[in-house]
Amino acid sequence: MHEKGIYHLDIKPENIVFTKDGTAYITDFGCAKKAERGSAQMSWETIGDNRYFSPERLQACKERITFDAEKTDVWAAGMTALQMIKDMSPLELFEMPGAFTKRVHMCTQEYFQEKLHRLEELQKPEEWDIWHVIQGLLDPNPKSRLTAEKALEAPCFRGLKKETQAHVFEDLQAEKLIQMTGMSRDELDLGDYGSVTRAMPESVAEPYETQEHKKYYDNSYGKTPDDVSAYQKTPDHVIDVSAYQNQNL
Repeated sequence: MHEKGIYHLDIKPENIVFTKDGTAYITDFGCAKKAERGSAQMSWETIGDNRYFSPERLQACKERITFDAEKTDVWAAGMTALQMIKDMSPLELFEMPGAFTKRVHMCTQEYFQEKLHRLEELQKPEEWDIWHVIQGLLDPNPKSRLTAEKALEAPCFRGLKKETQAHVFEDLQAEKLIQMTGMSRDELDLGDYGSVTRAMPESVAEPYETQEHKKYYDNSYGKTPDDVSAYQKTPDHVIDVSAYQNQNL
């Protein structure tokens, strides 16, 4: 994706889908931008879910300057992985205020560094296991942040055979659904989506609510875009974006 000059700018769990064997794909390129003149620098006004903004993207909003889109995508990928494992939103994980204007002033590189030190799993992870990768992706300093290429070369992503990966992913799915539904492993049939959905609590079974998440796409100090829901649409200047959808994570 990045090597083609496309920057997603809205990576988060809701925009990740998995195949049955556990292969992850990025979807929803509505906020994506194509590099202009080969530069990854983007305007602070570029929208995306601001709960996943890197420290330098928050700073860019504060100072109304540009930021490096590739590095901020990498940060968002790390935040997404951490959220999926810990089952906590970024606001909970880093004890950030809900109001974007407060986050812009409060959540500096130093702030994130201090919060990251509280996560026990990130303190001395084994080299190139998933926690080591997340630690690198969530480096508050963009200059030393792990690159996407290096992350994808890690043994935790490349070491599993497809068959083993599929079994691991199925076990993870089952464990999560057992927690959510209260079903036993014998009762759970991953192929019967209807019964699993009916067993879920109503609050969990509800579909993703776009209206509820609009507030996280306002990064303009109270100046809401004329149509915030436009993040679902492809910007005119993203050339042939359909060719880049469903790229590997």
